[in-house]
Amino acid sequence: MARRSATNQRYQKDAGGSTRKSAASAKPKRGAGESVASAAKKKTRRKDRPKLQLNPDTPEFKYWRKIWMGLLLSAVVTSIGAFALRESPPWGNISLVIAYACLFGAFFVDMVKIRKIRKEWRTAQKKESDSKTSKGKG
Repeated sequence: MARRSATNQRYQKDAGGSTRKSAASAKPKRGAGESVASAAKKKTRRKDRPKLQLNPDTPEFKYWRKIWMGLLLSAVVTSIGAFALRESPPWGNISLVIAYACLFGAFFVDMVKIRKIRKEWRTAQKKESDSKTSKGKG
């Protein structure tokens, strides 16, 4: 029978083995007299949990989201334009620089404006849902 791979561990001369620990040395999980199990905590079902909205419906968020989408679309369009204008070097390079500027602008708007608004929205929603659940428990 031929060897499949010389790098396989079973064909190595320096292969070091490992031994298993015996089952006798295993420690029991609980004491000898502890047969009473504690009651499990009751979990809230997903249906009962309040649903959190991922994105806010505020006009400010919609405004920045439109700007972000416009910058991304203009980056894609100018990238396609740069590909189409690759035969005329100055115009192709200029459109590629514009595409990169739009892409970095969209990245900046997302990181600075949109994420800040979204983070504030989520913390407000979590506080609101926590206050509702604490009122329901009491």
